[in-house]
Amino acid sequence: MSVTTEGDIVAASGGAAFPHLVWLRTATGEAKSLGEITGAVRYPAVSPDSGRLAFSRRELGSWHLFVREFFTGIERRLTSGACNATSPAWEDPHTLFYVTDCGRGYGLNAVARIVLDK
Repeated sequence: MSVTTEGDIVAASGGAAFPHLVWLRTATGEAKSLGEITGAVRYPAVSPDSGRLAFSRRELGSWHLFVREFFTGIERRLTSGACNATSPAWEDPHTLFYVTDCGRGYGLNAVARIVLDK
């Protein structure tokens, strides 16, 4: 779950086999599926300026980190390989921390950092 600067909530919902993201507008109580973000997705993190959404998507059995621009809908894949990148957290509007087992073995997680284009 993550909270926007306006107080809205973005959260993962659904079963473990096919989680998806939902947006809850706290002012109205309206819940909306973010169906335009396809695939099995979870671990949402809204950037401090609410302009980007980081999340993990399962592809070919591994969780990969993505960033989506809210206003344009453009997505960018940040990780690849037969390993997992989950639990993103923003340091600032251009820098993400996340948990990864890449190069370490399943269950041996480490924190990684990635700087996005400014």
